[in-house]
Amino acid sequence: MVQRIWALRTALTVILALVAGPAPALVTDTAQAAPTARAATPPLSGFFVSAGSTDAENTTTLRQIKQVGGDTVVTFGNTLRTSSLDGQDRIRTGGEIDPAFTACRIDGRPCATAMAAEGRIRRVLTFANHSHFTQGALQCPLDRAITSRGQRFTLLMIPTGGEGCTSADGRYDLVAIHGGAAKGIDRTVSLLAAADRAGMAVYVGMPSVEKRTDVPWLPDLSYQDTFAEFTDRFLRYHKAVGATAALAGFYHHTEMPVAAGDVWQPVLDLYRLQNRAIARILPGRAALVSPYLDNRRSANPGTDREELSAKTRDGARAIAETASGVPLTIALQDGMGTGKGGSYLVNERNGPVDPHTAAFVGEGTWDNTYVMPVSDSFRAASAGLEGTGARLWANVEGMTPQGGAGDTGCGAGGPRGKTTKDRLDRQVQAVARYTAKNISFRWDPYYTCQVSGTTLAEALRHHVSTPLITNAALNPQKNALWVAGYNLAGSTATVKYTDTHGRVRTATAQISAFSPGYGRHARLDRGLEGATYPVTFTEPQRGKIFIVSVTSRTGGPGSRSFSLRY
Repeated sequence: MVQRIWALRTALTVILALVAGPAPALVTDTAQAAPTARAATPPLSGFFVSAGSTDAENTTTLRQIKQVGGDTVVTFGNTLRTSSLDGQDRIRTGGEIDPAFTACRIDGRPCATAMAAEGRIRRVLTFANHSHFTQGALQCPLDRAITSRGQRFTLLMIPTGGEGCTSADGRYDLVAIHGGAAKGIDRTVSLLAAADRAGMAVYVGMPSVEKRTDVPWLPDLSYQDTFAEFTDRFLRYHKAVGATAALAGFYHHTEMPVAAGDVWQPVLDLYRLQNRAIARILPGRAALVSPYLDNRRSANPGTDREELSAKTRDGARAIAETASGVPLTIALQDGMGTGKGGSYLVNERNGPVDPHTAAFVGEGTWDNTYVMPVSDSFRAASAGLEGTGARLWANVEGMTPQGGAGDTGCGAGGPRGKTTKDRLDRQVQAVARYTAKNISFRWDPYYTCQVSGTTLAEALRHHVSTPLITNAALNPQKNALWVAGYNLAGSTATVKYTDTHGRVRTATAQISAFSPGYGRHARLDRGLEGATYPVTFTEPQRGKIFIVSVTSRTGGPGSRSFSLRY
């Protein structure tokens, strides 16, 4: 009932919007004769994943992702944590004996005791991500890789002063790394090998530092010298064992808002530190950052659209300027999965937020809830990246802000719920005018959990060929309607517009020209297509909203209609 009421209210809003009252400049492309069929072009082509515990698991995950059109995966990073030793030289993390390191013993003694015999330990740091840090990571004579009690460990002695492997004052920071079971696989290397076989790309999660205790959203850079050296060792390890064709680059998992102020400078410093290391050790490999947005009016009191757009533009540029010689991609989170962003078209601004969003932000219209739509954030970010060399992707959040009845099992450490293919299409539609690729957080559990008898991945496979409009333009001078989107080959378009006398007119036409390479030529997502339809317009009124919908070559409906101002 709630969904039906929301749909009726939305439909009324659309009708009223047609007679409302300038559109952004739109770029069309040259086209060729229209084919009747073409391979599907899925809007989402990358996903966040966790590397699996077996080779078979990684192979299966990548095969499933490829079936829905994915060619890229991103892994999550881990934290280099500050730890300590108790009176028996056992490693303590978070104030408790760290169970990951209780098995770490050398000649019957705790590892820290044995390492302290080689040099005075100033501080202990710990890291765990099921990687076998050996080749490349072991740079100095005091470094060791061992197997103890069925577990794999790497111990790095990082000098606290001087240069090279020997500390000027005899003190070292001990970095203790737990690599998992001795008989287990190196999960990241396994994923890279599976991606290599599948012809896919991987962005490996970089290590990061802990958050500060006084400002818990900022990184603790008090141990950045040791962290910088550990970053080098991490990259040298991947250069030695995982620098295959599948290794596209590295993902910075420390997040920040895109519309950030000076207080976030430590995060930018962290990006810059690690980007310099990537450029030095693995030149040509890329870096990926995924900042978030928050367009809620409640989070931006007194801020208007122009101010928030300017902050987003400047914030995106500030992130781009951390590249330091690395090809940098900014995959801006769209906020629809957390409720911090609203994906809505111009004709929907006065309509009610969808029920999933309302469960988190409360009842209200899109315009009353958000300072501006997600599309404005991406337009501002795109403007900020001009001339920087950085690319803009979308990180389409593949969940809902709050789970409802039946969503059990789809959450991942929080109240998130399962989303729908239609909602994902709404999100892509809002951003694809500006993005070179659309990836999504996260494959498991959001795309794999089974609710109401199906999974989101199955829905993507089932609707892989459904048309989706991402841009459109009227060209009355040439009696043509231009559309950009996915799966447009052989389609038919219908356009509703308002003429200069205030009358709503409708026209329908079959595709007459087709540009399969539109996205590539426009430096947008390579899957984007351009299409032209012969439409005779009767005095369309400037400043009024027009609405376009398409049907597929088989007559099936497109995912969503699209609207802009003429």
